[in-house]
Amino acid sequence: MVSSLSRPTAARSVAVGLAALLGAATLVVGILPGQTGQPQGALHVTLASLRTSVTSPAGGYWVVDSVGKVTAFGGAANYGSAPGHLNQPIVGIVSTGDGLGYWLVARDGGVFAFGDAPYSGNAMSTSSNGSVVGITSVPGHGSTGPQGAPGAQGIPGVPGTPGAPGAPGANGLMHYAEFFALAPPDNAATVAAGTAVQFPQDGPSDGLITRTSSSQFLLPSIGTYQVYFQVPVTEAGQLVLGLDSGGGVVELAYTVVGRGTGVTQIVETTLIQTTVVDSMLTVRNPAGESIALTITPLAGGTDPASSSIVIEQVG
Repeated sequence: MVSSLSRPTAARSVAVGLAALLGAATLVVGILPGQTGQPQGALHVTLASLRTSVTSPAGGYWVVDSVGKVTAFGGAANYGSAPGHLNQPIVGIVSTGDGLGYWLVARDGGVFAFGDAPYSGNAMSTSSNGSVVGITSVPGHGSTGPQGAPGAQGIPGVPGTPGAPGAPGANGLMHYAEFFALAPPDNAATVAAGTAVQFPQDGPSDGLITRTSSSQFLLPSIGTYQVYFQVPVTEAGQLVLGLDSGGGVVELAYTVVGRGTGVTQIVETTLIQTTVVDSMLTVRNPAGESIALTITPLAGGTDPASSSIVIEQVG
């Protein structure tokens, strides 16, 4: 490029650049200082054989000459050159961000797109016509790249507030015990009215429901207990549960069971509720009866017959 410049004393004759945005590319335009009259100095530029170059992100570069011929070097691919018979010479080249295309710009603002470079217009119909000196790209958004590897796990967050409590589940068996007697030899004497049947021997237990004597059983917790007992008796009679909550034995009227004539068992299954800890439970011949009950020995055969009481806390 050859240039000549007549210099007056004023520095206002220096050329300045104007950027005209065109989509993804920017044209850089050279103009004289703006004045309404004749400039005090004139800038004369002769483009004989202007060559310009740009580096390719793929590794290499392109060189374009003033007639629009592109030459690729290194890893840069050639995506084409400007068509013949240009109105004005090519003055600039710029690569796309991924290196898979480029734009050429002519001095009159004509733009030529190659490869993956999109065409977004030119400056030929603007005041830049004939004074363009270069082109530059504006960063855009390419296609989404592959997903990267997962990052390291972050530190745990603050625990959330506890949720509302769920509905209570069904009550299961909490505590249990069985006590029994074998006749003979147990319960050799009759059970007088107002006294308790003896169950002096221990069956299976979780160890929390215990005895305090051969006929009294300790219920350690406040709650609901299921009680089952069976006692073979010789006479017609009745039995009842007695509960001592600390103020003496109270016979529970709803637990009275009995039988008429004949040698059979008196059997009971019922629920009782305690209101204090360490209540005492007994199986009794009701206090209002006049008959003493005989616990039948060898009932129905030749082996000792059992009397038993099973206590289960269920609530």
